[in-house]
Amino acid sequence: MAPRLPAYRIEAWDFLIAGGGLYSNLDYSFVAGHEDGTFNIKRVGGGGPTLRRQLNVLRLFMESLPFVRMAPAPEIVKSLTSAGVSVRVLAEPGKAYAVYLHHGRPVKKNEPGAVPYVVDSKVQREELRVALPRNSYLAEWINTKTGDVQKVERFHHEGGAKTLASPGYVEDVALRVLAETGNVALYKALQIGGEGSVIVPITGMYPLVTVVLARFLLKERLSRVQMLGIGVALIAIYLFSPRESLGATVSWKSALSVWMLYSLLALFLFGVACVTMKFATRHISDELSTIFYTVGYIILAIVIIAARSVEWNVSLKNRA
Repeated sequence: MAPRLPAYRIEAWDFLIAGGGLYSNLDYSFVAGHEDGTFNIKRVGGGGPTLRRQLNVLRLFMESLPFVRMAPAPEIVKSLTSAGVSVRVLAEPGKAYAVYLHHGRPVKKNEPGAVPYVVDSKVQREELRVALPRNSYLAEWINTKTGDVQKVERFHHEGGAKTLASPGYVEDVALRVLAETGNVALYKALQIGGEGSVIVPITGMYPLVTVVLARFLLKERLSRVQMLGIGVALIAIYLFSPRESLGATVSWKSALSVWMLYSLLALFLFGVACVTMKFATRHISDELSTIFYTVGYIILAIVIIAARSVEWNVSLKNRA
């Protein structure tokens, strides 16, 4: 069965990342006497525990993306290193991208049990130039056999073609590129004249969003203490809006101003970021997830400062 594994894995990834709406295939390891799916397939079809684990990596990859809003976009790939590599792309432009590279050559199924691809199993490395709009991005290269993240790159891109280099891989590899906008929204809120004494406490209440999203996405139950915390957080947001502060009146007009909307956007995006951490802990430890999260912000800050001049145009009005 081992030689068949790459071919059937590639068939599944290639179909879905090309825009397929449904992947369903027979698993020939389920037969009478082997209802647990452990039959040793020798002559026809594919299946087995190893293939099912690898297809689960594909499922988790798709669930990490807003795939219902994504569409095939092969045109964003401007060039590749190798002529023998096949590439598929799903994209929600400016927000999310899924790229799949493989080294399988499709073959005609002239007889029952013929594999769908002949696969080159040498170690490969690719550099691809992809067209991305201006934004800050997180790029992750995923091992399609284990689900491990083999390489992570955070970068701010001014628009146009961006070169992304893969780690070494065998047979196939997946790339996930997501826009990172939480810090951008926070900085924008401060830059356009928002009051730091209001913005920072509001965005610091992002666990409110995390708890609510975890209830619906991860089916976690809310304790009484958490529900009480949500109520207190909502009251705090209200109090931070129209109030007397340091001798200056913050009116409802300022509460509905652009900088306040940016603050609430940052609050939401930071909460979403923490939910992704919770998803990550399904595969790695809590401690390792936290370390990656923290290191990522440090790297992102260094990249932004190194890539372009930062104008710290932050309002100092109403300061003590």
